[in-house]
Amino acid sequence: MCKILVSVIFLLLSSTMLSAQTISPVVSEYGGKKVSGSFTVTNNGLVPLTAVVERPQTLAFENGQPRLGPLAATTHLELGEMSARVGAKQSHSFSYRLACDAQPCAVTIYTTITGPHAASGLAVAIHLPHVAYLCHKSKGCRSSVVNGKP
Repeated sequence: MCKILVSVIFLLLSSTMLSAQTISPVVSEYGGKKVSGSFTVTNNGLVPLTAVVERPQTLAFENGQPRLGPLAATTHLELGEMSARVGAKQSHSFSYRLACDAQPCAVTIYTTITGPHAASGLAVAIHLPHVAYLCHKSKGCRSSVVNGKP
């Protein structure tokens, strides 16, 4: 019973610590054939954190419903780096280059952010997304991907 109580208290404290972490921008809309973009992980907390970029996924919509899947063969994404240590009250930017043979297209890049482990070995991680939309023109790009219109 005591272990469960300690675990619950740790989860509550850890989730408060990790809730101050952000990714910005959450959504980017680009126009063109190839783009360079970035997103920033900000650590508003008082302890350093580790940010690990997960394998990017294609974001597609069927009848207005989002569906994530493996990166399409027609989508070319190069990440500048896959992980970083983000100090207390600091930020770190992750850069990428995106090109899509078939437009419009969308890519979701999740970043897993973890803090220090407890003495019991328990760790809390949060997964925050960055979504990049690429179309011929940036204006209205997101809605054209959602509606399946070029």
